[in-house]
Amino acid sequence: MCITHTLYTQCGFLASRDNFLINNSIFNSLIAFSYLQASNHVKNHTVHRANHVKLTNHLNLNRMNNKWDFLTGTYWYVPEQYLPATQMGGNDTEPIMSIDQTVWQITGASNGYFWGNCAALFYPEGETPGEPSGKRMIGSVTPEGKVQISFMLINESGIAMSVSGWGKMVKLNDAWTFEMQMASGTTDIYSHWAFMYSTSPEEPSWNKLPGVDYSVPEFLEAAGF
Repeated sequence: MCITHTLYTQCGFLASRDNFLINNSIFNSLIAFSYLQASNHVKNHTVHRANHVKLTNHLNLNRMNNKWDFLTGTYWYVPEQYLPATQMGGNDTEPIMSIDQTVWQITGASNGYFWGNCAALFYPEGETPGEPSGKRMIGSVTPEGKVQISFMLINESGIAMSVSGWGKMVKLNDAWTFEMQMASGTTDIYSHWAFMYSTSPEEPSWNKLPGVDYSVPEFLEAAGF
């Protein structure tokens, strides 16, 4: 009787201990599984958020890159008040005050770049203006509106001899303008800054450019475009 009771007690204790170990193992497994699920949820949420941020940044970048695409097909000129420019040689002590009328025909714009034709007529103040000269132009404009433009001589050899100008896009009276600075020349240096305004067939400047006796189409045609 005692032996049986002892064995039963011992067996019962062993069984209880085994059940405890099994239950504890199951509990630990459940804890580990729950932790794994939570960890995966956090990882999935982090990946989803990262992908969302990447997509948002990509869309914002596209919007910024396309910001200046409206420049395609536009024309720009120098208003009367910004015509004064200067010309100075290495042996001169003072510059010669001059007039500079320039027309840009922007034929394309995409992803922060633009290109087209440039017609310019530079002459000393008080003298009779001649004919405009033509150049190709290519430029870039950042999302913030910083501008760089290179003007290339049109020549049969295809050599890209360029002159560069720098500036920024500025809104005046709710309309975009180019605020530009540039200098060029070999024996004499021609220096000019101006706000370039847009023009169209509905504007008075289209039919009569300030400082010269040309309309916009005539000015471009005289420059070879």
